[in-house]
Amino acid sequence: MWEHADGRSESPGESVSRAVILWSGFEVPVLQRRFRYENAVDRTDFFFESCGVVGESDGWGKYDLSDPEAAAEHLRQEKIREDRLRRHGHPMARWTVSDAWKVDPLCRALHQAGVRGVEHPHAAFLATLHRSPRELRRPR
Repeated sequence: MWEHADGRSESPGESVSRAVILWSGFEVPVLQRRFRYENAVDRTDFFFESCGVVGESDGWGKYDLSDPEAAAEHLRQEKIREDRLRRHGHPMARWTVSDAWKVDPLCRALHQAGVRGVEHPHAAFLATLHRSPRELRRPR
């Protein structure tokens, strides 16, 4: 799987998501694809060329939650960006890093957006991802 290592992933969530996407049998997505629509440039985490679907690994780090006004503005801009991409024919799939670690929620988001598998899932690889390392450290 080292042939899929790629420095364009901008967060651990994107890296885990990409591994789950590949291990689940989906096509290799284009990373950090830029689109130019309506005098704006929008960059996406993942783009699935066969069906035009945009995939986004959502994290809260980009929203400065210590500044409610800045967080609200960032969220507003994200909604405008998503609506613009949808208007130009790109269905959206969104998930969190927690969804990626659980596998099924990420796969369900991709299927619902129209991404189909291109090969059989790699069950042995996926079996290593039932819970995130953070969840393993939590006392029960």
